[in-house]
Amino acid sequence: MAESTVNEQFASYPFDTDEAFQEGLSSILESVVQQGESTSDSREDIIGRAKAFYFSSVTGYQVTWDELKSANTVPSPGQRSTGEHHTQNDEKVLTFAEIVSLIESNQAHLVPNNESIPGGTTEEIPSASTAERRKKPWELVANTDAGR
Repeated sequence: MAESTVNEQFASYPFDTDEAFQEGLSSILESVVQQGESTSDSREDIIGRAKAFYFSSVTGYQVTWDELKSANTVPSPGQRSTGEHHTQNDEKVLTFAEIVSLIESNQAHLVPNNESIPGGTTEEIPSASTAERRKKPWELVANTDAGR
């Protein structure tokens, strides 16, 4: 098969909707976050390598991420690989690992629907509890034995 056809198939492969790929990718990204290697360039490269590996294993075509990048047919990170037309208001659904990565790198403002609390939180000192301490089960048993 011609290389351009393989590249076109790769560019149109539905990675976003492939559950097996998404599960594998999330576990890869979680391990990257745990190791602390979460720069945007390396993250994009890791995702690209995972896509190339998965595409090769599913289709049988032997392609590498470097070949695909050099062929310049790889969709940019902002594009979706399904080939559908999307408006600018469409938000990418982040995985838990991606959200953790953004928070750990002090970029919580990039998390969708992350709203700040207007006026902040209260500065008042919390009040002391007025409720009695609940007895533990062994304290209840000890009290009933003492009353016999």
